[in-house]
Parts: sequence; C-alpha cells; structure tokens
Amino acid sequence: MPSRTSFCVDETATAEWIAETGLPDVVLRPRPERWLSVALIVDDGPSMVLWQQLAAEVRGLLERQGAFRSVRTYGLDSAQGLDSAQDAAPVLRARPYAPGAPRRTARQLTDTSGRTVMLVLSDGVGPGWRGGAIPRLLRRWARHSPVAVLQPLPARMWPERGMPTQRLLVDAGGREGSPGRALSVRHPVLPRGLVSYDGKTPVPVLELAEGELGTWAALTGTGGSGAPLPVMLLDGAEKPVAARATAHVPEPTAEERLRRFRGAASPEAQRLAGALATVHPLTLPVMRLIHQAGAGRGERFHPAQLAEVFLGGLLRRREGGAEEYEFQPGVADLLLDAVRTSDALETAAQVTEFLLHRQGSGPDFRARLSGDHGDSRVAEEARPFAAASPELLSRLGLLEEGPDDPAPPPQVPERRPVAPATAFPPRSYTSEQIQPPVMAVVRRIAEDDGLPKSVRDYVDKMLAEADERNEETGWRGCGPCPMWPSSSSTPDGRSTWPNCARWRGSRSRGSGPGTTSNPAISVGIWRSP
Repeated sequence: MPSRTSFCVDETATAEWIAETGLPDVVLRPRPERWLSVALIVDDGPSMVLWQQLAAEVRGLLERQGAFRSVRTYGLDSAQGLDSAQDAAPVLRARPYAPGAPRRTARQLTDTSGRTVMLVLSDGVGPGWRGGAIPRLLRRWARHSPVAVLQPLPARMWPERGMPTQRLLVDAGGREGSPGRALSVRHPVLPRGLVSYDGKTPVPVLELAEGELGTWAALTGTGGSGAPLPVMLLDGAEKPVAARATAHVPEPTAEERLRRFRGAASPEAQRLAGALATVHPLTLPVMRLIHQAGAGRGERFHPAQLAEVFLGGLLRRREGGAEEYEFQPGVADLLLDAVRTSDALETAAQVTEFLLHRQGSGPDFRARLSGDHGDSRVAEEARPFAAASPELLSRLGLLEEGPDDPAPPPQVPERRPVAPATAFPPRSYTSEQIQPPVMAVVRRIAEDDGLPKSVRDYVDKMLAEADERNEETGWRGCGPCPMWPSSSSTPDGRSTWPNCARWRGSRSRGSGPGTTSNPAISVGIWRSP
C-alpha cells in the first residue's frame, strides 16, 4: 500500500517533467509500505491445550511472510461459565498459555485506524463461545478491523452451539482491508430478495487449509467479491445460554462412552485411541509421538484425529498430574479388546523407529536416560515418559504387584463344622470326578452274560461298594496298584492277560487292549481269549 508519510524520487517521471516543462523540479512518489499489522489471539482454554504447538507455528508463519508491519500474540481464556453476565468481557492476556501474564482489555487490542487484522485461533468448544462473550468481542473488533476465526478442527467437528456457520458468498465492496462490519453476504443459490442478512456482521471461519485461507486473503487484500466462505453471522443478540435445571445425571459407563465416541469419530481416530490405550502415562508429547508414528502405516494423517480422541469423552486428567492424562475407568480395557496384541507391540516398535529417525530434528521434548555414571538424581516422583499400560501388561501376563499396590485382604480360613467321629471327610476329587465315569464302564461290563466268574465276582463287589469310602482315596473302588500283572503267551505267540480288572492309581496311560485313560487315573480291563 502507498505510504502517506514516506516518499521517494520517481526518476522516470522527473526526467519527463523536466523535458516537458524545462523546470528543474523532482517528482515524488509514495514508498510502498506494509500497511497491515496482525493481532493473533489464541484461545488457551482447556480444550486448546492440544494446539499450543500449532499456535507457535501459525505465529512463525505470519512472521516469515514479511507482509505485515508487526505480529502480536495474545491469550484468550474461553473457560468462563455459561452464567456470566451479558456485559462480562472474556479474559485477555499479553501472552497465550501463560496464566500469570499481564491482562489486557478488548479496548487495548482495538485499532480504530482499521490497519490491524484480528485473527482468533480457537476450536469454539469453550464455554465463552456458547455463553456469547467471545462472539460479542468479535463483533466489537469487526467495527474497525478485518476479523476472522482460524479453526484447527475439520469442518465436520465444528460445534454447532458455540460456532454456528453458513457457507455464503462474501463481498468486500472493492475496499482493501475492509472491516468486518462493511462486508456483505448473499446466498449462493437463492435470490437476494428472498433471504436478507441485513444488520448482521459476517465473521469468516477458516479451516487451516490452503483453499479457504487463500480465498479470504485475496478478499481482504484486494477488496474482491463473491468469495465463498463459511461465516458466523453476529447480530449483537448473543446472550449466555441459561443452564437448564435437570435432575442429577449419572456418569456414563465405559461402554456408553466408547459407543458415543465410535459413533462420531473417524476410523483413524478410533485406531489412534486403541494405540493410546497401550501406553501409560499419557502426556501430550507422547500422544503426539504415537500419532505421528502411526502415519508410518500409510494412514491418513490429520492433527484433528488426536483432538477427536481428546474431546471424545474418553480421557481425563490424572489426579496430581497437571500434564498427565488417563482413560476413564474401564475404557482402556474395552479399547484393547479391539486391538490385536501384534498391533500393540507394533506401536511400540514404530515409536522407537520414529525416535531414531527424528533424533535431533523437529520439536522434541526433554527426557533423561538412566545410567550408573550420572551426576544427577531424578526425583522419586518422576515417571517414565512412556511405558506399557497396566491393561496391556495384564493381557500379556507381565503385570506384577508392585510395592505401591494395595495388599490383598487377609484370607480368613474357612471353618468347617465339626462332624461326628464316624462321619467321612468331604468327597474327594476321585469321588466327584473319577467314580461316575468308571462306574458307568463297570455297569456296561456287568451287562455281559459271558463274563468269567472271577471277573463277575469282582464287578459285583465294585457295584456293591460303589458308595463306600476310605480315607486314602475317598472311594473304596480305587486303590494304588504299583505294577501291572504279568502276561503269559499262548503257543501261537499271542499274549494273554489274567481275568481280572485292576485300577491303577497313577497318572500314566495304560498300554493294553481295552485300556482307557483319565487325567488322574488309568483303568485297564482285559479278558482272556
């Protein structure tokens, strides 16, 4: 833009002037200057903790462009409640993500000359958006300056209550750097007379992608018209939403939380949630690391996928850990049900490989390595920056009780009632598990009319003593047998077995004809030829 105070000599115009008039005079022309400044207001509410690194990257990008006189950054607290007074102003600070930074007022940030672009980086989730305080602030700034909202989330995740948008055609009326209140909008299909937007201030909401940012920049820099953009229509009537008096709503179960998340999240975000369930504790650097390492599997990568998990109701802050998060009770186990063990182990391998390839490059986080020759000690409350989660260790059979685990309650020995001296002890495993199938075999043998008398007598005795018990095995039909009876051979070379039935009280298997086996006892029944 031509400067109003700084000029330089136009040599060509000066030469022409002297040649035409003969007067030794010079022709001056305004020097080009950067006529716009940028105020980047970063929403640093709780939901925006994910985008702290993005905010620094946006500021660096604006500074490297070289198209602005200055780039200033401020913090905007969107965490105020919905019951704020209508005239309450949101909290502004001199620096984002710095609660102790000096406060600023909306008036201090307002440039009445109209030469400051106001960019608000926010996801629109904080209560200040739903309460109307931030929309009123945008409308105030739009009286003098171009205003736009930079939205880090994809359009499908924009909140309807805090940031309702419409895609309309925006006209700047041919005025460069037109303030927000001077913009006009029209419907892309319906005629002008059918839909009226008079009295409303359009504020463009721009996804951080090349297309919409380029369209808005061209509109602001050239004063063009007919630019299709998503906009918020502010009419000054944004009021806090009154809290509805409802009965106490119980906390959703882990199954309900996961069902809601899967109903709204993308497939990539669902797989990312499963990968995060394998790691403990969860910090923002570790979550970003796992997210970036997962891009090696060829999945579509978008920073908002981590935001889907973060805002999906699955995580909560750890007690006593300001920067640590954990899954809601029971959620990690349900997530791991859909993760193969091989995939969980592959996540650890990919994180390791990612760290090796990216060592010394990019934004890193500090960590210490343990060793025997170090000269500093780590605080006892320090934790590993990433380790396998207890849920994963339990599934792998590697979870051991640590010294901090609560001790199990002492077991009180069960006192059985004193029985009379003539009563037998409770039924043993042999009586409960071995007797029924063995006696079924004995009854089938007893049905054979061709049994020799010696076998018949023994079978009848077993049937008669089926309910009698002894203290050694619990059943009189079962007794120890140290060896099998020897066999004899017939003249044709066939082996003959004695006409008897013996029960072998060992765990080995029988080897003769008609042998059956049991996990605790083997039985052999033979008949002579």
